[in-house]
Amino acid sequence: MTAVKCKYRLCLFAVLLFCTSVMATTSHEQTSSHTPHHATNTEGSLRITDAYVRGLPPGQTTTAAFFTIENTGKTSLLLEKISSPIADSVEIHESKNINGQMQMRKLDGVTIKAGEAISFKPNAKHIMLSGLTKPLKEGDEISLRLCFGDFCHMLALPVVSVLNEHTQHHH
Repeated sequence: MTAVKCKYRLCLFAVLLFCTSVMATTSHEQTSSHTPHHATNTEGSLRITDAYVRGLPPGQTTTAAFFTIENTGKTSLLLEKISSPIADSVEIHESKNINGQMQMRKLDGVTIKAGEAISFKPNAKHIMLSGLTKPLKEGDEISLRLCFGDFCHMLALPVVSVLNEHTQHHH
């Protein structure tokens, strides 16, 4: 694939992320470079809502997943690794509008403080899935493995077409 095609696809994906967003940034979102305490076996302290992955036109090998994750436990949790059997790479990214231009950067992890929630959504923090091993179409379901130090949580997400994204998921 030529560099021009790669750059075009990346720009197209960034435009899709920008154009499909109607949500405001949550005031509870925090990132941290320090390592929070990890409680053993704290999977029961997670509440995940509004989960879906964006279905894109055929031929696209990169998409994004969105959800809100609440830490109902008593200690901070660090989401430090995510994987999926349908993608070669899964990363936490953050998009920001800087001087009128959308910019995206990779995050090493996201801290979810006790009693707080973080929303992964378009034009903000989101989960980037690259190198998809198969096309994703409306009605499919994919799995993500969210790892928090000493435990991991499996999450099933429905695939929602980019064309139907806002009619089915109101955040």
